[in-house]
Amino acid sequence: MLHITKPDVSSKDGKRILFINPPIEEPYTFDPKTTDAYFGRDYPYPLPIGLMQVANHLLLEGNEIYFLDCFSTRPKQYPSSTKRMTDSEEPILEQTDSLHVRYFHKGLRFEEIRRLLKTLLVDKIFVGCTFTYHNEPAHRVIEICKELFPAVPVTFGGIYPTLAPEMAATSQADHIFTGAYPNLTDRSLNYDLLGWAPSFILIKGTSGCPFECAYCAVHKLEGRTFCFRPPEDVFEEIRSKHEKYGITRVAFWDSNILMRYDEYFGRVLHLIREAKLPLTCSAPEGFDYRLMTPEIARDLKAAGFSTIELALENSDDTVAIEQLNRATNMVRLKEAIQDLVAAGFVPHQIHLFIIVGLPDQTLENILLNIRYAWALGCNATLFPFTPIPGTKMYEDLRSRLDGIPYKQLHPTLDSCVDDPALREAIGELKGLDQLSRNGRFQGDHFKEVIHSPALRAALSV
Repeated sequence: MLHITKPDVSSKDGKRILFINPPIEEPYTFDPKTTDAYFGRDYPYPLPIGLMQVANHLLLEGNEIYFLDCFSTRPKQYPSSTKRMTDSEEPILEQTDSLHVRYFHKGLRFEEIRRLLKTLLVDKIFVGCTFTYHNEPAHRVIEICKELFPAVPVTFGGIYPTLAPEMAATSQADHIFTGAYPNLTDRSLNYDLLGWAPSFILIKGTSGCPFECAYCAVHKLEGRTFCFRPPEDVFEEIRSKHEKYGITRVAFWDSNILMRYDEYFGRVLHLIREAKLPLTCSAPEGFDYRLMTPEIARDLKAAGFSTIELALENSDDTVAIEQLNRATNMVRLKEAIQDLVAAGFVPHQIHLFIIVGLPDQTLENILLNIRYAWALGCNATLFPFTPIPGTKMYEDLRSRLDGIPYKQLHPTLDSCVDDPALREAIGELKGLDQLSRNGRFQGDHFKEVIHSPALRAALSV
């Protein structure tokens, strides 16, 4: 949906600036004999945080903002309603050595984007792209922009151009912007730019990571120095959106939210409790269990957290240290879970993130980690590994990744798993990763739902 926002105070030098959050193409793998998709899975597409922050910054400077978000709510009569992520174009069929894949277009169709843009007169264009494996539709949107507005400068920014600037430069964009936009005075998200309000308040309150995990790009994107917004500003953003839109769900989208706890997040939670806001909170990127304390656990419970995500990743020290460059501490993990339970959380409210599909990872290792989570009474949440440009693991794998389009590195496709039988087993486990501790690896339930011969053999069902 295209939404136009005029500044409260216009500037004599004000411009008409267009921001575009492009559509995406999502893959589903299938069995060519039956055409059944057996490990396709939708992944949530977050709000375009960077685009919204830059747009709000330029709005406050007196510019008129045109925001085309291809994932905004649309009326039900539109077949490309992105709120429901409806497939709006015929799937694109592709085949690799071991995969048959359908790519489904999600979001506004390109012809509809073209129709909307034809009605505009703009002075600047910003196009964003978050995930590297969604780069091709973003390139196509830029191509349309240059076709319709050949004299208007197009700036291409976001996580993908920052991590892969040379590939982003193959688009027709005039400028490739890498890193964070400078001198942002207000980092809150202005939902008025979208023309609709999401069902949750998305908070990005911190940046930077002092660690250097081999699979992660946060330190590349945000730097090694941990920084945070003033806690009072973060609380005010939550309070104002709650009062204006009636939203009660808050998602803190931060990678290291427990760092310098007393200075930042502890203060935010205190303000939420003090105001008695009726909120349900979550931290989708998870907490570092090594930083959990009894006090923090009690604060999370009192502030309205209903589920807790902890980053286990892999319980095998050899895999964790040698491959992921992240030390494990199972004693601290157990202590963190004990702290959370003592604070009032029940074990099945605690989810342990486990990375699957690592190069040379065995089915036995994956099952070991799931069993470990279940033995602690927690849920096992499986995160498919995908090699991210700019990370150490991507560089280590470069010889096998060169020439592979980024879209084939989508988490759904388990691109670093060479054995088709293992890939099928992982696919089935992804579908079962929400089973509670009451589920069992052996028994009639698994006999009914598991089809993978490798998985059935490993589980002896």
